[in-house]
Amino acid sequence: QLSVSGTITDENGDPLPGATVLEKGTTNGTTTDVNGQFKLNCDGEALLTVSFVGYETREIAVNNRSVLDISLDIDSEQLDEVVVVGYGTQKKSDLTGSVVRANLDAFRNQPNTSVIQSLQGTVPGLNVGAVTRPGENPDISIRGRNSLSGSTDPLIVLDGIIYRGSLVELNQNDIESIDILKDASSKAIYGSQAANGVLIITSKKGSKNRKPVFNFSTYRAIQTPSNILEPQNRDEYLQKIHNYYYEEAFLGPDYTSPDPSFDITQVFVDSRAEEGYNDGTDTDWLDLATQNGLVYNADISLAGSTDNVNYYLSAGYTKQEGYAKNDKFDKVNLRANFENAVTSWLTIGMQTFLTSGDYSGQAANFNNALRLSPLNKPYDENGKIIDFPMDVSITNPLLPL
Repeated sequence: QLSVSGTITDENGDPLPGATVLEKGTTNGTTTDVNGQFKLNCDGEALLTVSFVGYETREIAVNNRSVLDISLDIDSEQLDEVVVVGYGTQKKSDLTGSVVRANLDAFRNQPNTSVIQSLQGTVPGLNVGAVTRPGENPDISIRGRNSLSGSTDPLIVLDGIIYRGSLVELNQNDIESIDILKDASSKAIYGSQAANGVLIITSKKGSKNRKPVFNFSTYRAIQTPSNILEPQNRDEYLQKIHNYYYEEAFLGPDYTSPDPSFDITQVFVDSRAEEGYNDGTDTDWLDLATQNGLVYNADISLAGSTDNVNYYLSAGYTKQEGYAKNDKFDKVNLRANFENAVTSWLTIGMQTFLTSGDYSGQAANFNNALRLSPLNKPYDENGKIIDFPMDVSITNPLLPL
């Protein structure tokens, strides 16, 4: 480890307070103080990523140097970027309000069923929650919670019209841009309903004077937990019972030698467990209730124009199966966008889409699969499901199937 210090300045040599200095590939980082100075303990061969809002991000190799003075240049591309605001579009350099444009190209290839899931952790000030079911719409907030009991959902404006539906219903391949209005001045046009911020979503249109262009994309992804729980099997479960009743199951005074007279069936809490103990039952409830998750997506679109008409047509299909068995979601999207230049001063058009979502899958009870004993059976001798495998009110996790 090496202690590195220095100063971050702008193009004029003035200090930049609040600039971020991060050791690349790690979570080790710091920010500059009011004088633009920083101090960081890092690897002597590390690469430091230095960033500040409105300035180009730089990567600096430490090369075992203990003092680094770094200058950042203004990001002119961001200032020239055109963003969508309430009254139309504006250059970012002309804005006084806080407006951020999401970089959609950065996650076009991510296997997400919702565009808002792809925005997780990519837009400053936009908080996107986690989902626990396929096709579920995550919670969204801009700049944190601002109400104890009221809604914190931002206002969504789709192609200039207030949208009250679910963002999962939108095909992310049909979206041209997403702009987030965060402060009072940028969202004032929408009034009090924009108190929680505004998401302005613009769908794709055909380009003028362009021949028809077909696009087709598809992917298949497998989803598995990063940490898989491993409940006790038969032998481990029986050993746990012996340890719990150690005074009866082991010989004193050290209680390390098993007592051959101990009858484990006398301490079972339900009658079915004794049957499973005698016939060697070893049920892996978690394996029965879970599977490898799957995401499949296919999209096709046609975009182009004639002399006076721009058009964009698309169709998409999404299928997602969760980690719990029968936890599934299917979605079909259709979209048709047209613009017709009737005269030099009048344009008539429409943006329309249709979504059909199927949420009918009833998932296996993941929680109950973790609570049942491996000595209990899921089915009786006739192959019929046992509603209550134990003599307690824990239903069979396969019952919803």
